[in-house]
Amino acid sequence: MNLDIKLDRFISNVKLNKIEELISTKHNYDARISFIPYSVRFQISYNDIPEKLVKNKISISDKSVLIELREKTEPNDQIYFTVSPTGTETHLELLNTIEKMLA
Repeated sequence: MNLDIKLDRFISNVKLNKIEELISTKHNYDARISFIPYSVRFQISYNDIPEKLVKNKISISDKSVLIELREKTEPNDQIYFTVSPTGTETHLELLNTIEKMLA
């Protein structure tokens, strides 16, 4: 799926250049490196589970929403592999919402 999301902007508050510097220094590489965000994962936690479910020993486990760059594509292509524990319609709506937040 092609999304208008740049993961490096999403985590722009992280000082990626410090990480690049650390890796280069520790491994004594002469080559300049890039530290590129590859994926982002959100956890969906269920709170206030109805007592009826608890009484009947029905558990609801946490789920993940994953957005990651598709293999063998460039970050600027903005082609992503996405996973969520929802149906297709909700999944697409969720991606549209995230895209608007991060664009």
